Amino acid sequence: MGHDGLRGFSINGFVGTTPVPADVVSQFIREFDTGVAPMVGRTITVFATDVTPQGGFVSGATWKADLVREMEHQAELANAGLAVHVFDDDGTGDGNPDDVELSRSFWYKVTELDALLQNPVPYKEENASTILSREGLLLLLGSADCATFTSTPLGSERRVASLSGDASVPSGSGTSIAQIGTTPNTANADAIGMTLQATLAWTETDPFNPPFRIRSQEIFRNALGLPAQHDFARRLRFTGVGLQEGGRVKIGIDMDSSDAPDASGDTDFQYITLPIHPTNAFQGANRIWETSVELEPLFLYMLLLGGPEGTGIDEIMTAPPATQPPPETFNPAQWNRYRLSYISPSNVSTTETVVALVY
Repeated sequence: MGHDGLRGFSINGFVGTTPVPADVVSQFIREFDTGVAPMVGRTITVFATDVTPQGGFVSGATWKADLVREMEHQAELANAGLAVHVFDDDGTGDGNPDDVELSRSFWYKVTELDALLQNPVPYKEENASTILSREGLLLLLGSADCATFTSTPLGSERRVASLSGDASVPSGSGTSIAQIGTTPNTANADAIGMTLQATLAWTETDPFNPPFRIRSQEIFRNALGLPAQHDFARRLRFTGVGLQEGGRVKIGIDMDSSDAPDASGDTDFQYITLPIHPTNAFQGANRIWETSVELEPLFLYMLLLGGPEGTGIDEIMTAPPATQPPPETFNPAQWNRYRLSYISPSNVSTTETVVALVY
């Protein structure tokens, strides 16, 4: 992001034009969340000698236990997936009983957990109905056998676990879906810690006027009743009935300004389809699911106030005034209306409903 509020061509273009030492600016920029979760790609191999007769970890392997538990925790936060490959030291599948071969594979099934983590930690065998606790999984290991735990990109755990490389498709279909709010990504530990309600008092000096994106964001946040402070990119959160791993939400955005969304025809809408993933957070008795996609704050505010064709949106996005506009500039009661449906992994879709997005 450049000083004018526009995205630069690269980090080098930003760093090279600042009077601050380049290594300091590079460190600052790289502390922002710009990629997959840091846990993704971590692996740990557990050997039979690491396991107690009860399926726990021996005292000398507590560091392995801690890493496996953190992998599970990141899956529960919908930040990563978790796959496990069990290797048999004397497998005979290839005709040679004297080498190690991949025999079974599992993935961490968050939807089997309850809110208090009282259920045994659930590992589902891919392409099978077997579900084991972590202890049960580790007790599969015979002498010289091992199990490799791999933190995968979110949503890839079934494919990575599959012995064939093709993820199984869950049967059944969802019956309802509701958007309940938004939340920042939690995959990264706090680095710079933006905890203050920082605002900027711009002194206009031609030709360097206040960045219009910052001004637009301040106007939108004020209209939404949000405090004047920094905000992070945010995921959409959902609850529903019959939701499954591998499902998606489909959101229709009205692109015709001649009439409000409730009165618009099908051809007026453009759709975005986003995968959603289970967390171990609940709203009442309903599990919360999240998108891996994060909405940039200004885009999210624009949707909450009515979308690209909503009253007053285009003016504030392209030429925001120097002062806060009157409240009647926007009409979210009429324009914050979107079509929402859920698409199951087997491509069965719920009936579209018209909903208002919530922050």
